[in-house]
Amino acid sequence: MPEEIMEAFMATLEEVKEADLILHIIDISDENWMEKMEAVEKIMEKIEIKDKPTIVVLNKVDRVIPSEDFLDSSEETMLTGDRETVIISVNKGWNLDRLIEKIRFYAKELKAVSYS
Repeated sequence: MPEEIMEAFMATLEEVKEADLILHIIDISDENWMEKMEAVEKIMEKIEIKDKPTIVVLNKVDRVIPSEDFLDSSEETMLTGDRETVIISVNKGWNLDRLIEKIRFYAKELKAVSYS
């Protein structure tokens, strides 16, 4: 991202620091999705939120595979490294239950931490 654009959005990006959980949503049907994901990771590092709880959401998988039967959760972390990841299709409703499950897990973790 050009520096001028980054500076223009810094105030908005600063708001992310207040988030308890970040959903990094990526269009997996975009041929440059990996480069875009890495660019966002660099921005997260620059604004010092790289260690915040994050779920990488690879969306639009219905444009890449013919049916939900081809989804393989073992590929999720292979695609994004050590980040918590879920592959979904909002359009088809694929794996939305898994995404909700992951969000609930973090919500329970945050609740447990806030009460201790």
